[in-house]
Amino acid sequence: MSNKISYKVLIADDDKNSLKLYTEWVKMFVKEFKLNDYFNSDIKPALDGDDALKLIKADEDINVIISDVFMNPNCSNGYAPDPNKPNEPFGGIYLALEIKKLMQRSKKKREICCLLVSDKPAAAKHFQQWIPEDWESEGFIKFVDKFPRENLKEELLGKTYSAFVEIAKISKIIPNLASPKIITISPKMRDALTLAKDVSDTTSTVLLLGESGTGKELVARFIHSNSPRKDKPFVAINCAAIPENLLESELFGYEKGAFTGAIKETQGKFDLADNGTIFLDEVGEMSPALQVKLLRVLQEREVERLGGIKTIKVDVRVIAATNKDLEKAVEEKTFREDLYYRLKVVPIKLPPLREKKEDIPLLINYFVEKHNEKSSRSLNISDDTKHRMMSHNWKGNVRELENLIEGAVAVSKKQDGNKWIVDDIQKQPQPQQRDDSGFVIDILNAGMNANDAVKKFQKELAEAALKKANGVVKKAQQLLNLSASTFERWKKG
Repeated sequence: MSNKISYKVLIADDDKNSLKLYTEWVKMFVKEFKLNDYFNSDIKPALDGDDALKLIKADEDINVIISDVFMNPNCSNGYAPDPNKPNEPFGGIYLALEIKKLMQRSKKKREICCLLVSDKPAAAKHFQQWIPEDWESEGFIKFVDKFPRENLKEELLGKTYSAFVEIAKISKIIPNLASPKIITISPKMRDALTLAKDVSDTTSTVLLLGESGTGKELVARFIHSNSPRKDKPFVAINCAAIPENLLESELFGYEKGAFTGAIKETQGKFDLADNGTIFLDEVGEMSPALQVKLLRVLQEREVERLGGIKTIKVDVRVIAATNKDLEKAVEEKTFREDLYYRLKVVPIKLPPLREKKEDIPLLINYFVEKHNEKSSRSLNISDDTKHRMMSHNWKGNVRELENLIEGAVAVSKKQDGNKWIVDDIQKQPQPQQRDDSGFVIDILNAGMNANDAVKKFQKELAEAALKKANGVVKKAQQLLNLSASTFERWKKG
């Protein structure tokens, strides 16, 4: 479905132990953040800058460089190029300068990111002297003065991911499928965006499914901006935010005199979106009466204004969104089945933030920078705070994350913004983890044999599925992927 592009990493260091450590760290980073789809497992080692440059020239797929700044005592070109000794081996800074030249000369556009590492105090000074500022801001290069050497696993989420995220700018190495506002390296989210892009050049109705705060409107705008209608109107309306008695006139417009106060003919959102895209957010909140009228618009591509007798043809791409379970609403007879199938021509599920935690470091950096600039603040999120944020459940998803950061930035002039974030997170109860050992202990204490234990577990599972399906037997069977007869047997125990 998606066109996955892999990072290929080269690590340059004259210390073989460091070389091994950095290689292990990259592999651990990839595993921890579930980035296997984006990283090539073939990590290239180099013992000096010269070796590294030869490998980079020979393999055009190498696009991430992690290099020590000063590789060995005889490496005079480690900190800065020495024009009097052009043939000597060189280190990280000279390597970066040569890579930039290579990128500029290459006929094929080549995106490379460099992470330069050193714990020597002079390294930062030489980096500032030789590396232009705009190279860092454009995502080509990043300098890190410390790297994990002990407690690798513990430091991974707390102290090191932010540096690596700097070189993993998706707008540079992985072609950004979305606008700069959709920031993700999550395979689940990028699959959703790939599908969205695949259908953007069609007129098919799209149904965006996901919890509140997962970015449904951003994805709707992304579909519109990648469609042939991108220069035409994009009109959004939140169906839950407008009272039912006003929503019809908002959607379809009204004629003069249609109701008290209707002093002139007024276009509705469908009129305004003609030749463009209409985004119906929270479509699951529509009343049954309005559902009928929306169904007619989707079928006939025409609207009838409130108080009017003539129909008006409209050419509109419809994108709907909901955080409700519409299948369940159909079963409960609160949402029309025919409308549901009209809307879900192309369903796209957006994952909650807790299922794409690899995006949290990117989002933290983006929102801190955004709100620091807006509020003239300079809040820095500490590594410990980031670690706590990675562990949080984020029931409100990306919206909750941004709001929390905005609040921390706002108070940071007089208060500790990091403490503000940690205090807020600690106030919120986290979901309890199930302890399956209790079930096993109960069985052993009861003296059950294996067959009775299995029957007891099957019965509890069937009852739990029924509860989740709100008593709808067919839905419970589907949840457990069981036939009707097997489900009935499990239920009896």
